[in-house]
Amino acid sequence: VEDGIGHDAGGDPEEDEPSDVQEGEPEALDPHELAAGDVLLLDEVERAGGVEAFFWVEEIPDAVFERMEGKSFGPTCTLARSDLRYVRVLHADAQGNTLVGELVVNQRVADEVCDIFRQLYDARYPIKKMHLIDDYDADDNASCADGNTAAFNYRNIVFSSQLSNHALGLAIDINTFENPYCVPSTGYVFPPEAARYADRSLYEPYMTHPGDVCYELFTSHGWSWGGDWDSPKDYQHFEKPW
Repeated sequence: VEDGIGHDAGGDPEEDEPSDVQEGEPEALDPHELAAGDVLLLDEVERAGGVEAFFWVEEIPDAVFERMEGKSFGPTCTLARSDLRYVRVLHADAQGNTLVGELVVNQRVADEVCDIFRQLYDARYPIKKMHLIDDYDADDNASCADGNTAAFNYRNIVFSSQLSNHALGLAIDINTFENPYCVPSTGYVFPPEAARYADRSLYEPYMTHPGDVCYELFTSHGWSWGGDWDSPKDYQHFEKPW
């Protein structure tokens, strides 16, 4: 028969060691038990060990690979699982909330990417959401329409038979709804619901512009921005040369 929480049956409660947690004090959070999209209060971040505890790079865990297999990591994928890394971060949204985010990228750039997103978080640069594209069944259209920020996805370039840098884990699409893919000569915009954001004279939350902190951080690390291309204009897209 149990003798109550914190005591062995038959033991003397007065001889038990005192608890480190004061009565009524909330327990510390374990960042590894949180999921992408979880919203955190700043005191919860501190109880979990501070901001640094939420930023890490690791080999693809089994639970993450189960989400990826057959989706972003399909049967034709030529990369090895060991070529990729799982990156966990915090990010702020435009309302000032702090959220848990996640990415899968090539192991060659994983530490750099983690550092960039740490600096974006410190700057409170707004990112709407950061889920693996597998939460959208690796459907880039669905992820973009939802404004999701994502990286690895073994697929071809749009309207091409050539592999995308996303297939190598060397491209990241950021705030995809407010930074659409555009073909100026035809007026094509994707997602189509984001057509107003083809007007880059707008300065609204989640839009990337030359000179902003997101643009400067990525380009200073050798990433190119799709918004600098002549055509198409891929305002969400940053990629690193192989």
